[in-house]
Amino acid sequence: MQRIGNNFVFLFVLLLLGLAYAEGTVKEVKLIKFSDADSMWILMNGRKVKLIVAGIDAPEEFRSRKLRMDSRRCHVAQKYIRRLGRRATSYARSILSEGSIIKIRIYRQEGTEVYGSIYLPDGSLYAEKLVRQGYVCVLPDGLDDKTIERLRALLSKAKKEKKGLWKDFSKIMSCLCR
Repeated sequence: MQRIGNNFVFLFVLLLLGLAYAEGTVKEVKLIKFSDADSMWILMNGRKVKLIVAGIDAPEEFRSRKLRMDSRRCHVAQKYIRRLGRRATSYARSILSEGSIIKIRIYRQEGTEVYGSIYLPDGSLYAEKLVRQGYVCVLPDGLDDKTIERLRALLSKAKKEKKGLWKDFSKIMSCLCR
C-alpha cells in the first residue's frame, strides 16, 4: 500500500514539473492576424488562439470597454486614441508579417487565450522593440522584474527622445501610460 502511495506522489510531482516546464517553453506558431499591437491571433497546435503580449499595453484601435475607460480617464475622444492604436498596429505590422512563423514563450493559457512573449528573429523581445520605438506603454505584470525594469528604462528614453507616438501625442500617451 505504501509503495502505491509513493508511486502516486512521484507521478504527481513529475506531472507538476512537466506542466511548469511546458508553460515556459518556447514554441513556434503561425501569426494569423493582428488585433492590435499588443494582441494577435495565432495558430498553435492546430487551433486558433489569441496571444496577448506580456509586459505591454498598446492604445486601443477598436471600440471596446477599455477604449471607453481610457477615453474617460484621459479626457480625450475615443477617435484620437483609436488613431494612436492604428499607428501602433501599423508599426507592429512592419516588424512582424501576418502569415509568418514566430517564436513565443507562453506564461499562461486560459481557453482560447494565451499570455506570453514574442521573440524576433534576432532573439530580442517584440515588446522591447515596441517600447523602444515609442508605440506602447509598459505593464508591470507577467514578466520578471529585471525585464520590466528594462522596459521602463526604454519607455523613459522613448518619451525623452519623442519617439513614435510620443512625438505628436505625448499628453495622451502620458495619460495612457499611467
